[in-house]
Amino acid sequence: MDKSNDDTLLAEWLAGTISEADLRILAARVDLDALSKKLALVDEFTVPDYNDADLWKKIIAKKENQSQRTVRQLLRPLLAIAAAIFGFMMIWFFWSGQDTVKLVTKTGEKIEFMLPDSSTIYLNAGTKASYQANTYMSDRTIYLEGQGFFSVKKGKPFTVKTERGKIRVLGTTFDINTRGHEIFVACYSGKVAVEKNKKEVTLTADEIALDKNGSLEKITVPSTDKPTWIEGLSRFEKVPLNFVFEELERQYSVKVQYKKDLSGRAYSGIFPHDNLEDALKLVCGAMNLDYTRKKNIITVK
Repeated sequence: MDKSNDDTLLAEWLAGTISEADLRILAARVDLDALSKKLALVDEFTVPDYNDADLWKKIIAKKENQSQRTVRQLLRPLLAIAAAIFGFMMIWFFWSGQDTVKLVTKTGEKIEFMLPDSSTIYLNAGTKASYQANTYMSDRTIYLEGQGFFSVKKGKPFTVKTERGKIRVLGTTFDINTRGHEIFVACYSGKVAVEKNKKEVTLTADEIALDKNGSLEKITVPSTDKPTWIEGLSRFEKVPLNFVFEELERQYSVKVQYKKDLSGRAYSGIFPHDNLEDALKLVCGAMNLDYTRKKNIITVK
């Protein structure tokens, strides 16, 4: 067995079979105390009872009541790591020459990850992020594909690079979504500079930047401290249905089939990440659509 691989050493540590020599090697690479605390938090997790009366209001109320347990919900993938001993990992960490750290979430998964400077990343389902471990403290640059919420500690400039544009901050909290062919950036505190096609807009708290036909548009939105998807709710405001269906697919590992003429219809509303039937009722009900479900295939009419 390749003992140079951190995944192998972590698997042995979780199984209680790691040798003292290998334990010293692993401890030099990974903060085992922090990981132990996270696993302990997962063990405390309990699933709340569900009540489907007054569906919309109950879902909102439930998510608000769960706000104090958000961290534990985001850490649930660690339980799968321990149970499968990295056989079917929900979150994968890859070291390429011990330099590049890559974070990957699959459909239906979210994670919270602390960077070397104590800044925090929350990754939504179907997202990839990476950074250079050996140069991070002098060059705080993250590469993102998908959606992530960042809480950045003050210090050297912090940059997030995506295929749709570049975001620079000093110390702030902000959300980035690079789904499809556009970029969406929301600032929750501090200041964020968004650059696309050599043009830049600066955002402050409660402002968002939208990619409109290749140019950035700044809009003021109601005040909030973080995006709803962190607490298990996807929220949309006049978003084309095809993007809503794509998010359903990411959160539930399903395939949504629909006619192309539905794509352009705009949806405003929410859906939860913990109950597929409720999610379908909210989206399809609001749009006067019917649906059928056969295993993981959803057909919308």
